[in-house]
Amino acid sequence: LLVYISNIINFIDTELDLDNCENITSLQDENFFKRGIHSKIDIAEDKYIKSRKDLIDVKKKFENLLRKHGRNCQNVKNPIVKIHYTKDKNIYLQLSWSKSIELKRLLKESNAYSFSGKKNGTQTIEEPGLKKICRNVTTFSDELKDQIIWHFNEFIKNFKDFYNDINNISNYISSLDLILTKVYISKKYNYC
Repeated sequence: LLVYISNIINFIDTELDLDNCENITSLQDENFFKRGIHSKIDIAEDKYIKSRKDLIDVKKKFENLLRKHGRNCQNVKNPIVKIHYTKDKNIYLQLSWSKSIELKRLLKESNAYSFSGKKNGTQTIEEPGLKKICRNVTTFSDELKDQIIWHFNEFIKNFKDFYNDINNISNYISSLDLILTKVYISKKYNYC
């Protein structure tokens, strides 16, 4: 019995990062496999993390510029620039109309940046390099999810090899439960 349990535990522990598995409620951009086990997942995760960091760095660059030099931006506690995710998996950096005017003023030497959106509404920052970063985040996120799904399906297929072991453990526990229940009943009703 202990051999069956040990084999199952070793299989699970070899593949999965159990600390990460505890907190996962749905498949997001979170790798729950141990690093070094599946190189394709590790590569996809590294690409995703780097692209996400690039996006956050650009966001911070704009926020720091506005907080340092923008009018009425120094004491703003909330994020000035927000990462916006659309239903169709597009990502944009957005800010309020008044903050976009300040950012335009601060970036006046650079013609690379433009802003789109309704007047007095949320503005989206437009720039080819930024679009590429946003596309990379989406692409590498999808790539990471695809790798995780594929390897998880393989994990489940391999886990089926333990069917007999799990069945033996289950039969043992059922027999033990039956015996303990009989002992309890016989003691309770003085059948001994």
